[in-house]
Amino acid sequence: MLAATDDIEFKGYSICAFAKRHGIAASNIQYWINRLTNTNHRGPVIVMIEEEEEKVIEWCKEIAQLRYGLEFTQLKSTVAQIYQGRPNPFKDGFLGKSWWSGFKKRHPNLVLHTTEGLDRDKALNLGLAIVSKFYNTLSSAYEQHSHAPDHIWNCDETGLQAGRNCGVRVNSKRGRRNVHNIFPKGREWITNLCCVNAIGSSIPRFYIYKGKTQLKNYIHNCEPGAYMVANPHA
Repeated sequence: MLAATDDIEFKGYSICAFAKRHGIAASNIQYWINRLTNTNHRGPVIVMIEEEEEKVIEWCKEIAQLRYGLEFTQLKSTVAQIYQGRPNPFKDGFLGKSWWSGFKKRHPNLVLHTTEGLDRDKALNLGLAIVSKFYNTLSSAYEQHSHAPDHIWNCDETGLQAGRNCGVRVNSKRGRRNVHNIFPKGREWITNLCCVNAIGSSIPRFYIYKGKTQLKNYIHNCEPGAYMVANPHA
Protein backbone atom coordinates (compact mmCIF):
# COMPACT_ATOMS: atom_id res chain seq x y z
CA MET A 1 0.00 0.00 0.00
CA LEU A 2 2.88 2.36 0.71
CA ALA A 3 4.33 1.56 -2.72
CA ALA A 4 0.94 2.17 -4.32
CA THR A 5 0.65 5.55 -2.62
CA ASP A 6 4.14 6.50 -3.81
CA ASP A 7 3.55 5.39 -7.42
CA ILE A 8 0.17 7.10 -7.64
CA GLU A 9 1.27 10.38 -6.06
CA PHE A 10 4.77 10.72 -7.57
CA LYS A 11 4.89 8.51 -10.69
CA GLY A 12 1.50 9.34 -12.14
CA TYR A 13 -0.06 5.89 -12.03
CA SER A 14 -3.81 5.73 -11.86
CA ILE A 15 -5.49 3.69 -9.12
CA CYS A 16 -7.02 1.26 -11.60
CA ALA A 17 -3.71 0.79 -13.45
CA PHE A 18 -1.76 0.08 -10.26
CA ALA A 19 -4.49 -2.25 -8.97
CA LYS A 20 -4.45 -4.24 -12.21
CA ARG A 21 -0.66 -4.38 -12.28
CA HIS A 22 -0.27 -5.75 -8.73
CA GLY A 23 -3.56 -7.66 -8.33
CA ILE A 24 -4.95 -5.46 -5.56
CA ALA A 25 -8.55 -4.32 -5.38
CA ALA A 26 -8.88 -0.69 -6.47
CA SER A 27 -11.26 0.01 -3.58
CA ASN A 28 -8.63 -1.06 -1.04
CA ILE A 29 -6.13 1.37 -2.53
CA GLN A 30 -8.72 4.13 -2.52
CA TYR A 31 -9.56 3.46 1.15
CA TRP A 32 -5.89 3.52 2.05
CA ILE A 33 -5.29 6.81 0.27
CA ASN A 34 -8.33 8.35 1.95
CA ARG A 35 -7.00 7.14 5.32
CA LEU A 36 -10.18 5.17 6.00
CA THR A 37 -8.22 2.08 7.03
CA ASN A 38 -5.00 3.76 8.11
CA THR A 39 -6.41 5.30 11.28
CA ASN A 40 -5.07 4.45 14.73
CA HIS A 41 -8.04 2.42 15.93
CA ARG A 42 -7.83 1.99 19.70
CA GLY A 43 -10.15 -1.01 19.93
CA PRO A 44 -12.44 -1.70 22.89
CA VAL A 45 -11.56 -0.27 26.27
CA ILE A 46 -10.08 -2.95 28.53
CA VAL A 47 -12.20 -3.26 31.66
CA MET A 48 -10.25 -6.02 33.38
CA ILE A 49 -6.90 -7.52 32.55
CA GLU A 50 -6.67 -11.24 31.74
CA GLU A 51 -5.45 -12.19 35.22
CA GLU A 52 -8.41 -10.44 36.84
CA GLU A 53 -10.91 -12.17 34.55
CA GLU A 54 -9.39 -15.56 35.37
CA LYS A 55 -9.76 -14.85 39.09
CA VAL A 56 -13.42 -13.90 38.57
CA ILE A 57 -14.03 -17.15 36.65
CA GLU A 58 -12.45 -19.27 39.38
CA TRP A 59 -14.40 -17.40 42.04
CA CYS A 60 -17.70 -18.02 40.21
CA LYS A 61 -16.91 -21.74 39.98
CA GLU A 62 -16.05 -21.98 43.68
CA ILE A 63 -19.20 -20.11 44.73
CA ALA A 64 -21.37 -22.35 42.51
CA GLN A 65 -19.74 -25.47 43.97
CA LEU A 66 -20.71 -24.22 47.44
CA ARG A 67 -24.33 -23.89 46.18
CA TYR A 68 -24.34 -20.08 46.40
CA GLY A 69 -24.11 -19.33 42.69
CA LEU A 70 -23.98 -15.71 41.59
CA GLU A 71 -26.90 -14.30 39.68
CA PHE A 72 -26.17 -12.24 36.57
CA THR A 73 -26.87 -8.97 38.40
CA GLN A 74 -24.55 -9.94 41.26
CA LEU A 75 -21.77 -10.83 38.82
CA LYS A 76 -22.07 -7.44 37.09
CA SER A 77 -21.99 -5.64 40.43
CA THR A 78 -18.85 -7.52 41.46
CA VAL A 79 -17.06 -6.71 38.20
CA ALA A 80 -18.17 -3.06 38.48
CA GLN A 81 -16.45 -2.85 41.88
CA ILE A 82 -13.21 -4.16 40.34
CA TYR A 83 -12.93 -1.52 37.59
CA GLN A 84 -14.06 1.48 39.67
CA GLY A 85 -11.85 4.45 38.90
CA ARG A 86 -10.79 3.07 35.51
CA PRO A 87 -11.98 4.27 32.08
CA ASN A 88 -14.91 2.20 30.82
CA PRO A 89 -17.36 2.44 27.90
CA PHE A 90 -20.46 1.60 29.95
CA LYS A 91 -23.37 3.93 30.56
CA ASP A 92 -23.28 5.21 34.14
CA GLY A 93 -20.37 2.83 34.71
CA PHE A 94 -22.61 -0.25 34.89
CA LEU A 95 -22.17 -3.33 32.71
CA GLY A 96 -24.62 -4.20 29.95
CA LYS A 97 -25.50 -7.18 27.78
CA SER A 98 -22.69 -6.42 25.34
CA TRP A 99 -20.12 -7.01 28.09
CA TRP A 100 -21.69 -10.35 28.98
CA SER A 101 -21.64 -11.43 25.32
CA GLY A 102 -17.95 -10.64 25.00
CA PHE A 103 -17.20 -12.21 28.39
CA LYS A 104 -18.85 -15.49 27.34
CA LYS A 105 -16.91 -15.55 24.07
CA ARG A 106 -13.64 -15.17 25.96
CA HIS A 107 -14.68 -17.78 28.54
CA PRO A 108 -17.02 -20.32 26.88
CA ASN A 109 -16.89 -22.65 29.91
CA LEU A 110 -18.95 -20.16 31.96
CA VAL A 111 -22.71 -20.39 31.35
CA LEU A 112 -25.93 -19.46 33.13
CA HIS A 113 -27.84 -22.38 34.66
CA THR A 114 -31.30 -22.55 36.20
CA THR A 115 -30.90 -23.52 39.85
CA GLU A 116 -32.73 -26.30 41.65
CA GLY A 117 -34.07 -25.85 45.15
CA LEU A 118 -32.07 -27.46 47.96
CA ASP A 119 -33.10 -27.36 51.63
CA ARG A 120 -30.57 -25.90 54.02
CA ASP A 121 -30.59 -29.05 56.17
CA LYS A 122 -29.84 -31.21 53.13
CA ALA A 123 -27.06 -28.88 52.05
CA LEU A 124 -25.46 -29.04 55.52
CA ASN A 125 -25.62 -32.85 55.48
CA LEU A 126 -23.91 -33.04 52.09
CA GLY A 127 -20.55 -32.05 53.56
CA LEU A 128 -17.48 -34.15 52.73
CA ALA A 129 -17.03 -35.46 56.29
CA ILE A 130 -20.67 -36.57 56.67
CA VAL A 131 -20.91 -38.18 53.22
CA SER A 132 -17.57 -39.98 53.65
CA LYS A 133 -18.63 -41.33 57.04
CA PHE A 134 -21.89 -42.62 55.54
CA TYR A 135 -20.20 -44.48 52.68
CA ASN A 136 -17.50 -45.90 54.99
CA THR A 137 -20.21 -47.26 57.29
CA LEU A 138 -22.14 -48.65 54.32
CA SER A 139 -19.04 -50.36 52.92
CA SER A 140 -18.32 -51.92 56.30
CA ALA A 141 -21.90 -53.23 56.49
CA TYR A 142 -21.61 -54.79 53.03
CA GLU A 143 -18.32 -56.50 53.92
CA GLN A 144 -19.58 -57.76 57.28
CA HIS A 145 -22.95 -59.19 56.25
CA SER A 146 -22.52 -59.92 52.52
CA HIS A 147 -26.13 -59.19 51.63
CA ALA A 148 -27.39 -60.21 48.21
CA PRO A 149 -28.41 -57.32 45.89
CA ASP A 150 -32.09 -58.23 46.14
CA HIS A 151 -31.85 -57.78 49.93
CA ILE A 152 -30.43 -54.24 49.72
CA TRP A 153 -33.26 -51.69 49.67
CA ASN A 154 -33.39 -47.93 49.43
CA CYS A 155 -36.33 -45.99 50.83
CA ASP A 156 -37.17 -42.42 49.90
CA GLU A 157 -40.08 -40.18 50.79
CA THR A 158 -41.88 -37.40 48.97
CA GLY A 159 -44.90 -35.24 49.70
CA LEU A 160 -48.06 -34.75 47.66
CA GLN A 161 -51.41 -33.04 48.19
CA ALA A 162 -54.57 -35.12 48.41
CA GLY A 163 -56.83 -34.56 45.43
CA ARG A 164 -54.35 -32.23 43.66
CA ASN A 165 -53.33 -32.94 40.09
CA CYS A 166 -51.74 -29.71 38.85
CA GLY A 167 -50.11 -29.79 35.45
CA VAL A 168 -52.31 -32.49 33.90
CA ARG A 169 -52.58 -32.31 30.10
CA VAL A 170 -56.18 -32.05 28.94
CA ASN A 171 -57.88 -31.62 25.57
CA SER A 172 -58.93 -28.07 24.75
CA LYS A 173 -59.69 -25.80 21.80
CA ARG A 174 -56.63 -24.61 19.91
CA GLY A 175 -55.72 -20.99 20.71
CA ARG A 176 -57.22 -20.91 24.18
CA ARG A 177 -54.73 -19.31 26.55
CA ASN A 178 -55.90 -20.47 30.00
CA VAL A 179 -57.23 -23.93 30.80
CA HIS A 180 -58.30 -24.41 34.42
CA ASN A 181 -59.14 -27.42 36.52
CA ILE A 182 -61.15 -27.25 39.76
CA PHE A 183 -59.51 -28.88 42.81
CA PRO A 184 -60.89 -29.80 46.21
CA LYS A 185 -60.70 -27.08 48.82
CA GLY A 186 -58.57 -29.11 51.22
CA ARG A 187 -54.79 -29.03 50.86
CA GLU A 188 -53.88 -31.97 53.05
CA TRP A 189 -50.37 -33.28 52.52
CA ILE A 190 -49.67 -37.01 52.29
CA THR A 191 -46.25 -38.64 52.65
CA ASN A 192 -45.38 -41.25 50.03
CA LEU A 193 -42.69 -43.84 50.84
CA CYS A 194 -41.09 -45.67 47.90
CA CYS A 195 -38.72 -48.66 48.21
CA VAL A 196 -36.50 -50.08 45.44
CA ASN A 197 -33.76 -52.69 45.81
CA ALA A 198 -30.38 -52.98 44.12
CA ILE A 199 -31.68 -55.12 41.24
CA GLY A 200 -34.49 -52.69 40.38
CA SER A 201 -37.42 -54.43 42.04
CA SER A 202 -39.93 -52.38 44.02
CA ILE A 203 -42.68 -52.95 46.56
CA PRO A 204 -46.08 -51.20 46.62
CA ARG A 205 -45.94 -47.69 47.99
CA PHE A 206 -46.76 -46.74 51.57
CA TYR A 207 -48.79 -43.58 52.27
CA ILE A 208 -48.98 -41.65 55.55
CA TYR A 209 -51.38 -38.79 56.18
CA LYS A 210 -51.84 -36.59 59.23
CA GLY A 211 -54.69 -37.61 61.50
CA LYS A 212 -55.77 -39.97 64.25
CA THR A 213 -58.18 -42.06 62.22
CA GLN A 214 -58.59 -42.81 58.53
CA LEU A 215 -61.75 -41.03 57.33
CA LYS A 216 -61.28 -41.38 53.58
CA ASN A 217 -59.50 -43.71 51.21
CA TYR A 218 -57.27 -41.45 49.13
CA ILE A 219 -55.48 -44.30 47.36
CA HIS A 220 -58.36 -46.33 45.93
CA ASN A 221 -56.92 -45.89 42.41
CA CYS A 222 -53.31 -46.73 43.33
CA GLU A 223 -51.41 -49.89 42.43
CA PRO A 224 -52.43 -53.19 44.08
CA GLY A 225 -50.85 -53.72 47.47
CA ALA A 226 -50.47 -50.02 48.31
CA TYR A 227 -51.13 -49.24 51.96
CA MET A 228 -52.26 -46.12 53.81
CA VAL A 229 -52.15 -45.22 57.52
CA ALA A 230 -52.89 -42.22 59.69
CA ASN A 231 -50.31 -40.62 61.95
CA PRO A 232 -50.90 -37.66 64.34
CA HIS A 233 -47.47 -36.22 63.47
CA ALA A 234 -47.67 -36.99 59.72
